[in-house]
Amino acid sequence: MVLAHIDGSMNKTDKSTVLKNIEKRVNTVTPVTVDACVVDGMFLVRSLSNLLAAFGGVARVILEKLCVCALKRCTLFVTHT
Repeated sequence: MVLAHIDGSMNKTDKSTVLKNIEKRVNTVTPVTVDACVVDGMFLVRSLSNLLAAFGGVARVILEKLCVCALKRCTLFVTHT
């Protein structure tokens, strides 16, 4: 899969197309246990209706949601788009 054209300009491809090509090349086995979790932070924030006005309250609600799962590691990604 090409990421750029010969002139250096970016080759724009839908994310779903890229994912389908990656999935074809990877052999996966269903895990027995879940050790890690990656969370889309903006999706999580927007899906919560009981957020408090102060940052500490927002952080507490998010941490409560994430700590329910007994995981060794949880990574929260929040991007501004």
